[in-house]
Amino acid sequence: MSKVQPPVGVRCSATIPVPEQTARLDAGPIQRAEATRIESYFLGVLVWFGHHTRRWWAYVPWPTPGLVEASTPDLLSDAIAATMGLRKGTR
Repeated sequence: MSKVQPPVGVRCSATIPVPEQTARLDAGPIQRAEATRIESYFLGVLVWFGHHTRRWWAYVPWPTPGLVEASTPDLLSDAIAATMGLRKGTR
């Protein structure tokens, strides 16, 4: 078991034990699956997760080309649909 040390300059009298078997999750496959799911609903739309912005993004080619963003994949689907005039956003 390893120990987590506090950042330099931070006073702390205890260290937190971290098990060596701590799971590490690669969110990439999940994010790609969500992007593919949304793209399958809207012809010509490109979807991605912005790793620096931590937001979901889409390029919407019509009726007016532009970018749409949201905090979750479901909210992005609603925003795309509203932008394309397919239905009103529900959130």
